[in-house]
Amino acid sequence: MRVAAYRANQSGFTLMELIGAMAIIAILAAVLAPSVTDGIDRGYSAAEAGNLDGLMDALQEHVEQNKQIPREAVAEWTAAVAAHADLARADVEFNARGYRRRLYVDPQFFSGSEAVFPGYTQTGGLSGRPYSPRLMLVSDLTRNAPAPPRTAAEFAAIWDQTGSPSVVEGEKVKVARLNLSGSFHRLLLTNSHTLQPAYALENGTAVPVPAAAGGMDGSLTRYVLGATTLQVFYSPYPSGGVHTRTLVRDDMALHYATDGSSWFWERS
Repeated sequence: MRVAAYRANQSGFTLMELIGAMAIIAILAAVLAPSVTDGIDRGYSAAEAGNLDGLMDALQEHVEQNKQIPREAVAEWTAAVAAHADLARADVEFNARGYRRRLYVDPQFFSGSEAVFPGYTQTGGLSGRPYSPRLMLVSDLTRNAPAPPRTAAEFAAIWDQTGSPSVVEGEKVKVARLNLSGSFHRLLLTNSHTLQPAYALENGTAVPVPAAAGGMDGSLTRYVLGATTLQVFYSPYPSGGVHTRTLVRDDMALHYATDGSSWFWERS
């Protein structure tokens, strides 16, 4: 009798008790699962915002060091960023969820006329200040980022998040912005000589500065990226030697003048 009582006391859960326990576990899982999923999504969102900022910093570094702005073509901009972010190109092109990021460039980058951005490599500088030199990196954690906008209005709507933007920034969609307006500096070169001196940017080809004529100085205006090495040459072009080298760090004006016995470049 004592053996039978012992076995009775050791009996397991009944079927109803097991069903009840499983039901409680299922309810808890249903309650907790969305919270866990939301937490994971928030982690991806925060990480992607930081990743985009880092990629945009690398793109800006590329522009400053190479004096080159890549096109929106995936192969071109990802190669430029990867070289400065110390990442594989695939890690630049795709976010952690496996969706493709995109580079957008303002269709009015150079002027008020809209055009697909052709890329820019500085040689002699620009004759006019860029109209709207803005770039965006866009990443969507739910799909591939859409193709770049082809109108200035659509680009501005995404940049400002006003009106009805085709890309709506939020928890799942991240946008990093870069405005290069402050990166281009005005370079004014004036010449009082009736012969042409010259200038060159970085190690590029020498470009003549117009000669003085009719009692008026010759002049040339160019817009160049910051920290560009500027070389100015004595007249006559193209045989004049290098006068000096300097860095363009802000708007700058140089004048080719004489003290009555020799010619030289001076800041004006």
